[in-house]
Amino acid sequence: MRPKSLLALPVIVTILLLPGIARADIVTLDTTPLMEDPAGPFSLVFQLTDGNGTGDGNNTVTLSDFVFGTGGPSGAPTTFGGVSGGVGSTVTLVDTSFLNYFIQPFTPGTTLGFTIAMTDNVDAGGIPDGFAFSISDNTGQNIPTQAGPFADMFISIAFDSSNPTVTVFASDTTRSPAGGGGPIDLGAPIVQAVPEPSGIGFLAVGLSVVFVLQRVFQRKQQDSAYRNEKTGPLALARLFRS
Repeated sequence: MRPKSLLALPVIVTILLLPGIARADIVTLDTTPLMEDPAGPFSLVFQLTDGNGTGDGNNTVTLSDFVFGTGGPSGAPTTFGGVSGGVGSTVTLVDTSFLNYFIQPFTPGTTLGFTIAMTDNVDAGGIPDGFAFSISDNTGQNIPTQAGPFADMFISIAFDSSNPTVTVFASDTTRSPAGGGGPIDLGAPIVQAVPEPSGIGFLAVGLSVVFVLQRVFQRKQQDSAYRNEKTGPLALARLFRS
């Protein structure tokens, strides 16, 4: 069986080769503390805001390769603005309005993972577009995080340069969620950069070469076995017996 990372490689390569995509990251978060927590049920909240407020649609965030560990999505998502797709494949957010969001109810498992790819266009006027990932409780309010009471996000990205910085936050263990129960102790998400498109392209080519060479080797083995059957000692023995 091929490793999961190799199975996901074509999807990541495809995303990185989309027009305008500047970078991609793999995000993982230990969601074990959310299992059986009284503040549930929970929802994933992905939000893209347009900095200049005109809905110019100049930035795109693409989410894919969702992993829920022992959990999974539950129910239909709620969307607004330039949003399409679903967690079963790919979710795309485009800032075609001031606020664009995708909210997916889910049952927490041992882990949460997804790939996030984005463009890097900077708005004129000084207020950049922004992306945020948070988790809401059964009241619709976000789980408290160290980003602060008016944000409470786990990931924040400001499109203020050609290489937007991904900022991560752990939960705030001094505040209880509005949904009930005590403070929730969640670590900050782990963010790993996906190699540059050129690097992934070379890797994909390399894997293709390995696959072709493997097929050639297998074919040679089959041909050799066939020749041995026709001309080898066993074939001679059959000839003498006949």
